[in-house]
Amino acid sequence: MNFPTHLILLLLALWAPLGIQAQKPNKKTVVLQGMLTNANGNCPADSIRLYQWHIAMPKEIAKAPLTQANGNSLFTFELPAGTTGYFYLGFDPTKAKMFVLNKEQEIQFNGSCHEPAAMVTIGSLANDQYARAVAHQQNLFNQFVGVIQQYRFTSGDPAKIAELDRQMIAIDGFKRRHLDSLKKVNPFLAKQAGMNTYYSYAGNKLSPEQTEGQYLAESFLANTDFSDPDNYRTPAFFEAVKNYAFNLGRQDFTVEQQRAYLAKVLSKTAEGSPNHQTALFAVIVGNLNGNEANVAFYSKQYLAKYRRPNDEITAFLEDQLSKMPIVIGEEAPNIEDATPDGNTYSLKSMRGKVVLVDFWASWCGPCRRANPHVVELYHKYKDKGFDVIGVSLDQNKEKWVKAIQDDNLTWHHVSDLGGWQSKWARVYGVSAIPHALLIDREGRVIANKINPGELENYIRKALGL
Repeated sequence: MNFPTHLILLLLALWAPLGIQAQKPNKKTVVLQGMLTNANGNCPADSIRLYQWHIAMPKEIAKAPLTQANGNSLFTFELPAGTTGYFYLGFDPTKAKMFVLNKEQEIQFNGSCHEPAAMVTIGSLANDQYARAVAHQQNLFNQFVGVIQQYRFTSGDPAKIAELDRQMIAIDGFKRRHLDSLKKVNPFLAKQAGMNTYYSYAGNKLSPEQTEGQYLAESFLANTDFSDPDNYRTPAFFEAVKNYAFNLGRQDFTVEQQRAYLAKVLSKTAEGSPNHQTALFAVIVGNLNGNEANVAFYSKQYLAKYRRPNDEITAFLEDQLSKMPIVIGEEAPNIEDATPDGNTYSLKSMRGKVVLVDFWASWCGPCRRANPHVVELYHKYKDKGFDVIGVSLDQNKEKWVKAIQDDNLTWHHVSDLGGWQSKWARVYGVSAIPHALLIDREGRVIANKINPGELENYIRKALGL
């Protein structure tokens, strides 16, 4: 969801000509009042909804009827006194007005029935302060990105790099002063600002040997207060952890190193808490479109802890996992089925070896033409810890067995004789053959859909040759 960078403060007097009368605030409640003009007739609904940020999206917490007055639609919400946080008003959470509540007894809104996201707050100091803080941070971020882009054109010139470093350090100074001032005058906004504040590598690396990737991994979330139990109600918390995971995945780290850093972040939240749930989902989203292994790894963790029926996040993650049956770096699903001699053999029994899982069939011309190359590699590396299991998509056992004999395929073979309806084809997402994948000694997938010309390189690397 995109959050607005400007909120418009209007004079309270503008309400009078429009015919709305402010309700006197009750000190035991927070009153939200609004008026929506009906430029194109009636509003698209007879009630308006109030949402509060929860985990990773706005969640409906109340709705209020729209009453008609002078051709306009009026609404009122009452919340418990002292309510704070990030809220949304509208008919649909994807097209709603975002606003903050912070120690105000009353906020008034004005807008159109047909564009509720464009509503303006009137007489709200908290939202005025929020708008200015967000605009200031956006300006500093734009400056930061501008300098980052200039680094690409230095051609290694030390003088140019030094000048850009000085600019970065100056921007860091502005960021620190802004954050420090917010901590003094508005701790509520300072919490979010801290989550969005990242100081540059140029002026803050801990040692000359520390790489930029290491600095990012250790400092990106340095201004995020993980001790606040209500972080899950702050959009910036989800965004900060998501952006951390995204940027971490673009550094020169192995998957194991990434997970070690992410484990440190997740450990700062209590397992089972809404904050942990938020951080875990943010890590998943930060890895989308970049690291399927991490998406699968953390999605399984999330679903094991937080799966809920009829829940949007649960449905989303289950759908993601269904689209990636085989993930590099994850354990390969076990295959256990009948051998040509009528016994049973399993992939799991091959642990300790580097294994090629070869999906093929006797009737598959490309498979039969590729077999001599696999035979050659099998005999070349079988004494060094390499093995093969052939998974046939045949339906005729006699033809399957004859092809094994004719092509001298002296490794392990299994098949359920289901053809394209084979269970194993579905489990491994096989839609065309030949289809080969390589598994390491611990049973994890190293490579999938391997090009025959690259197979030997994968085998040698997996064997440490």
